Amino acid sequence: MRKAFLFFVIFSIFNFLFFNATYAQIPLPEIKSPTHPDSNKWYSNNNPRIEWMLPRSVDGVNVLTDRKPTTDPGDQSDGWFNHTSYKDIKNGNWYFHVKFLINDEWGPVAHFKFQVDAEKPSQLEINQLDSESYTKGRFSFYATDEISGIDYFAIKIDDGEQKIWRDYGDGVFETQSISLGNHKISVKAFDFAGNFIETSKDFILEKVLPPRIISSRRVFKVGQSFYIRGVTYRNANVDVWVELQGQSAEFYSVQSDSRGLFGLDIISGLPVGNYTIWAENLAQSGIHSRSSEKLSIIIEPNFIWILIAQILIVVALFIPFVAIIVLMMFVVWYLWHKLNNERKSLRKKKKVS
Repeated sequence: MRKAFLFFVIFSIFNFLFFNATYAQIPLPEIKSPTHPDSNKWYSNNNPRIEWMLPRSVDGVNVLTDRKPTTDPGDQSDGWFNHTSYKDIKNGNWYFHVKFLINDEWGPVAHFKFQVDAEKPSQLEINQLDSESYTKGRFSFYATDEISGIDYFAIKIDDGEQKIWRDYGDGVFETQSISLGNHKISVKAFDFAGNFIETSKDFILEKVLPPRIISSRRVFKVGQSFYIRGVTYRNANVDVWVELQGQSAEFYSVQSDSRGLFGLDIISGLPVGNYTIWAENLAQSGIHSRSSEKLSIIIEPNFIWILIAQILIVVALFIPFVAIIVLMMFVVWYLWHKLNNERKSLRKKKKVS
């Protein structure tokens, strides 16, 4: 019994060592791709070609392409070949797996990652920002690419030279010095595979750009403190215009702080009505900027005053009703009293007779 067990152990060790020695002798495939050579880069080509060195000792090859990085393609030989190609493969990360068959034994699996993005970015927006410089425009770009992401922007002002710009965190592109007046900015947003989307926008470079209202409630109660908040140049003079529907607009002069923030507070509030609010920068020369985007505000009656008004209406309707009831009660009482007196008078006459 002990000899049989010892023989089994020796046989298992020998088989394990022999198998691993055989496994170690089977080479790991060396994979390359002429269409997608760098596994860390994205490519717009969706027809990848994968190649590998094929030793003469190899009896068979097993390959598989999927989304998983460590898949074993299996133990069924696909034939004897040293390359494969795919057509119109879907976007995203892919992994190619291959292993060799030698003397009925399969070797280790080699894996190769390749990335495909054959679609251009899905969105590109240009937004002009306020600038403290009279000769430079400032812009932000909003672009999206759901596959490889946005790599860089190619920007051209009017008919000038195209420049490459990458957003490293501040999100603001500033032009070189240009003349005042009308201009055009053309932008291309490139993803990491080289696909791009393009758009353009006309803009005006002015001496004084308009401020921007950034916060305010849209509905206030009468008697409630009214406020707006905005942003513009640092330490700038700002006129805030308040226009009640059907009446002339009034303006309030305020000043921005060292951060360019300004605000208007009317503690006593505004009368009931529909208002339009906007703001304009006022330069030292006395020149006004264009107006900011106009904001619609509603001043509603206070709940307490509404309640008092409703009570007065109810009282006004109720008093005549009460008066009628009192009058009717008085008439009934008067008639009843008169009839009762007549009855008493008749009784006295009968007793006398």
